[in-house]
Amino acid sequence: LVPMAASELRRAVRALTARGLRSSASWAAEQLIGLPSSGDIPTASATSANDDEDMRPVEEGARDDDVGDDLVMLAKTYFDLNEFKRAAHILRSAKGPCGRFLRWYSLFLAGERRKSEEALEEGGAGGSATTGVVGKARATNQMLPLLQEELSAASSANGLDAFGWYLYALVLRETM
Repeated sequence: LVPMAASELRRAVRALTARGLRSSASWAAEQLIGLPSSGDIPTASATSANDDEDMRPVEEGARDDDVGDDLVMLAKTYFDLNEFKRAAHILRSAKGPCGRFLRWYSLFLAGERRKSEEALEEGGAGGSATTGVVGKARATNQMLPLLQEELSAASSANGLDAFGWYLYALVLRETM
């Protein structure tokens, strides 16, 4: 019964996403992750991310392929809803190239969003000036050091695909 429900929920997530029903797709993906299984699937309470929470990846063994795919599917629904930190939190133990890219890109976009908010708080228009308040440097993406560290490690281990290299270049450009 559970495998049939999981299959139906996977199909529902794909159909809802294809039709642009992002909140419904997210709900269906959360239900999918909440189904009991023999694998180590996080519960909904374990997957909620706080702003102050450490975004470093969790060192875990490789997950079952279906569970990993389901987590990427859930993270993608959060990404589509612009819940970037939540998506990155879900993918903190991602091993595959798609999940890792989505995690890194979510962290990058979360940092960019926060940078824009800080620039507005400082009275700047999008952070275009080099200094906002006298003597205070302009807002920066606070996720760049973490991303540079993780992408550098992946690069050294030959673990980046073309999308990973693109994001690594973007991070390097932003840090200069």
